[in-house]
Amino acid sequence: MRSTANVLVVEHSFAIVDRDQAASEMPDWTTGLVGTMTVGAKVYAGIYSGQVRVTIEVLPQRPDQIDVDPWDDIVEVTVSADPGELAVHSLEYGPGEAPPALPVLTPDGPGTYRIRAHVRGRDRRYDDMLDEGDEPTEDYLFSIWSAPPAAPLIIRATDRCGHGIRIANLQTQRRADAPSPPPYTPPSHDYDELTQARLEAARRRSEPPTTS
Repeated sequence: MRSTANVLVVEHSFAIVDRDQAASEMPDWTTGLVGTMTVGAKVYAGIYSGQVRVTIEVLPQRPDQIDVDPWDDIVEVTVSADPGELAVHSLEYGPGEAPPALPVLTPDGPGTYRIRAHVRGRDRRYDDMLDEGDEPTEDYLFSIWSAPPAAPLIIRATDRCGHGIRIANLQTQRRADAPSPPPYTPPSHDYDELTQARLEAARRRSEPPTTS
């Protein structure tokens, strides 16, 4: 059974987070779509702000078939749920605003779950700020089931938005893995004496020889 609702995007993102968990951690954007965190995940949208259409499908096990044709990108990631009430949320709510009318994604309680995320339309109005009454231009489908941890999987990758996020993520990882420069060590007194001795020897070699 599927449930669909509009979700507010703030600064290109919305979240899949557990109860009382804040989506403040830097995600791993390996897939270019769902950025996993210690608990839960963030989802990268094409628009900067506005509404997107999200459909949730909670399953008893991994589906055998993948319908790739309607979607631009499809990825799978493992998310952790503790205390076990993962749900789709906006990163920001105004006065009186309620979370999207979507079901909890973790019917089996605390543990790890696999999400197959589908998206289309991220390139249509990339970086735009949609008005409150604008029709969503992006569609998301999240299929989720209980499963042990596994590596991220990219099933389909065709939009420019996801490509850019994956490249930026690789560059960030390379900078993080780069070795730090050695700490600066001021010259010792012995080093200064050795330097002066070498300079004095060079000066003597450059002087013309004396004749008797």
